[in-house]
Amino acid sequence: MAAATCKRGHPRTAETTYTDAQGDLRCRPCARQVKADQRASSQKRPPRIREKRAAADLSWAVDAACRGEDINLFFGPDGEHQTAKEAREDKAREICHVCPIRRECAEYALTAPERDGFWGGLNEDERTSERRRRTRRANAA
Repeated sequence: MAAATCKRGHPRTAETTYTDAQGDLRCRPCARQVKADQRASSQKRPPRIREKRAAADLSWAVDAACRGEDINLFFGPDGEHQTAKEAREDKAREICHVCPIRRECAEYALTAPERDGFWGGLNEDERTSERRRRTRRANAA
């Protein structure tokens, strides 16, 4: 003889029960609650609201030595071979070396932070290393 209620106390009637694929008697209200709980736990968390950063003042860039140069020299294609990347960055580095605003450009890229491209004479890896160095120095102080 079947129990009059399910484990959670719902009455077992023809309307509130069903037989699952394995032949077991199931409670409809419990099944609905399990599905609702699964949906709620699988939903993505709302995106974090990031504080809007004030637009950077890039007025210094008007004096950049790279103005008018091919942008692809400073931003390589995805999947670029290492030798091609090194040759491209060497050319970019030559331009940056004589640039009157190289320091401002590098500082902008380090604090923005710009993840891609060649900025202020520094490639992505060099900027990452510099950020880490600055963080270590700040933490040591």
